[in-house]
Amino acid sequence: MAEPSASKKLKSFGPLNILRAAIEAVPAVKFALGIAGVAAALAIASSFFKDTQAALVGVGVMLPLMVLLVVFAAITGLARKDFRVPALVFTWAVLALFVVLSFLTVSSAFFRWPTTLGGLFGVEPNNPQVRSTPEVLQPTRESKEFRFVGQGLTPAELPKEFLEPVDTNQAREIMQTQLGAKGSLTLDKSTLVIGPPGANLAVTISVHTLKLLNGAKIITNGNSLNLIAVRVVFGSGAVISYPDESRTPPPAPDTTLGVNGLSGGRVVIAALEKPQGLIKVDLPGQNGGQGGRGAQGSAGAEGKRGDNGSDSFVDCKKGGGDGERGGTGGKGSIGAAGGNAGPGGMLVLAMALVGSEVDFSAPPGQPGSGGPGGVGGLGGPGGGGGSGTFYCRGGNSGPSGFSGPEGDTGPNGKEAAPGQMTIAR
Repeated sequence: MAEPSASKKLKSFGPLNILRAAIEAVPAVKFALGIAGVAAALAIASSFFKDTQAALVGVGVMLPLMVLLVVFAAITGLARKDFRVPALVFTWAVLALFVVLSFLTVSSAFFRWPTTLGGLFGVEPNNPQVRSTPEVLQPTRESKEFRFVGQGLTPAELPKEFLEPVDTNQAREIMQTQLGAKGSLTLDKSTLVIGPPGANLAVTISVHTLKLLNGAKIITNGNSLNLIAVRVVFGSGAVISYPDESRTPPPAPDTTLGVNGLSGGRVVIAALEKPQGLIKVDLPGQNGGQGGRGAQGSAGAEGKRGDNGSDSFVDCKKGGGDGERGGTGGKGSIGAAGGNAGPGGMLVLAMALVGSEVDFSAPPGQPGSGGPGGVGGLGGPGGGGGSGTFYCRGGNSGPSGFSGPEGDTGPNGKEAAPGQMTIAR
């Protein structure tokens, strides 16, 4: 009796019934079950992974394992006598490989060697698809970095966006976004001079990251400075008020009061994150300048003139007398007062810098010394000699007078108060 066809056996059009009938009609169709199994495994694996990329990595690992499974299945169907030794060797080799890979995977997960677990599966935190979450603030992508190495520069040489202030009263997330768009400033063995002494400038520098590396300095010269950043890095760098060469004004001209020392100025540093490195700020006041020298003393009076000579009827009766010595010069004037000392500067720490370790100093400058006294006046000229006669010789001029004594040194300038550090909350 003829075998009923697949279509006659098909009782319903359900997916499984259709698949069974197809396998009976065409046995090769059974491999479709294998493809469906792989797809199902992929669907299950995707539920265990964070994203599609990780799931694909898992499938890539699964495929070699499937091949090994097929190989093992084939080996089990072969004669034992001929393939026993190769099967044992292959089995132990696969076991050893599995043990080594397991060890490296555990080492990567817990000890980050030879790589991180994320790196092993291609999902490092710096991958754009994976976002790490800091404790306080979301990371800001820095658009650019301006790095100055071994240079001397002024604010005019910085990008103009660095000199545009940022409102520190707005939400931190907004500040972070605005600062991140500006970019970062790195000073490496460089010096940024805010302005000359006495310019009374107020400069704001706002960046994402400010780095002072390898002895870099920001010199204010007593001008006001506001530094606003997400992050500040002090790598042996510092903010100072005056370098040694401008700590003391030059001496005043003669008879002029000494120049008063300038204040150490005001520096505000605000950052959204804790600083990296020790914040070093040195804001001493400027020293007072030395007072000018006092005026010279007045000249001495002229000496008395000698008496005139006289004759008798036939010869000289008395020759002309010598002039007297000139008068002593007057004492020099007192020197001008020295300039007053400049007070120490003020440092203000704000935001996340509150409570940070700071190496801060702001001593006052030294009072300027009083100017030296004026030199004594010149001695007066000697008096002229008396006149001679027909028979008598005239007298000699007297010697010049002695110079006057030097004046007294002027008073020193006044002392000033040290600076201080405050917190802006």
